[in-house]
Amino acid sequence: MIMIMIMIMIMIKLYTPDFPKMMRLCETNFAQLCRLLTPINQVGETVAHQVYGASYLLTIQEVPRYTTLVEITQTAHVASCGSVFQSADLSFQSAL
Repeated sequence: MIMIMIMIMIMIKLYTPDFPKMMRLCETNFAQLCRLLTPINQVGETVAHQVYGASYLLTIQEVPRYTTLVEITQTAHVASCGSVFQSADLSFQSAL
């Protein structure tokens, strides 16, 4: 019985966050989002982008110290199976 418990404990690996890897991912995402926001830098300004047929609107919501709050809204979907979808008002906010 003890041997089985030891084997189970060895097989279960506890989650340990990789902080340096997470920071690299955040920095990469930040750099890529900054490239999309290049033409705008003031609160309320927007820029539109089209990716593989889907349209997105990026709007700067807030610019506090050391961060930027950006709203990303999908304004048009890619046509699928011969049909065209209307805007679904999908949006989320990302703090930079």
